[in-house]
Amino acid sequence: MTTWKSTLTLASLLTAFTVSNQAVQAADYPAGLVKIVVPYPAGGPNDFIARIVAQKLSEKLRAQFIVENLPGAGGEIGTAAVARAAADGRTIALVNPDFVIGQIVKANVSFDPFRSFTPVINVAVAPEMFSVHPSVPATNMRELLGLLKAQPGKYSYATPGYGTSPHLYSE
Repeated sequence: MTTWKSTLTLASLLTAFTVSNQAVQAADYPAGLVKIVVPYPAGGPNDFIARIVAQKLSEKLRAQFIVENLPGAGGEIGTAAVARAAADGRTIALVNPDFVIGQIVKANVSFDPFRSFTPVINVAVAPEMFSVHPSVPATNMRELLGLLKAQPGKYSYATPGYGTSPHLYSE
């Protein structure tokens, strides 16, 4: 199995392409440029996967698929831009579980993931994991939780943002 196939297989159920809610049924699709919006920073896993997919779709469909990163607010900025785009299939999003989670935990999300989008395909599965600096005296989750309970306030953690899947896993 080639590297890109392994990556897509390892990284498929948590990340999906979506399009704005009106179905595109033109026989000549995609006759023209298709923009894949990644609502996360360049260089991350979604960006990496989108660039591989864009290249392969461009080759297979003989059309131009490009990737545009619109990061911010835990993926909301780029996803909202796709929700506002014309429902012509020329602007699609590559999203992860944060796409739905934000709607549940945040008060003012400007799109409804269930009404504003139509899922197209699952592209990748990406496992989530906890990691600690080697100086932290914990080698498994039980030890880490014990350490955190024994020394409240001593340790901190980082996530991509409020309402993202890593934030909820940490909670």
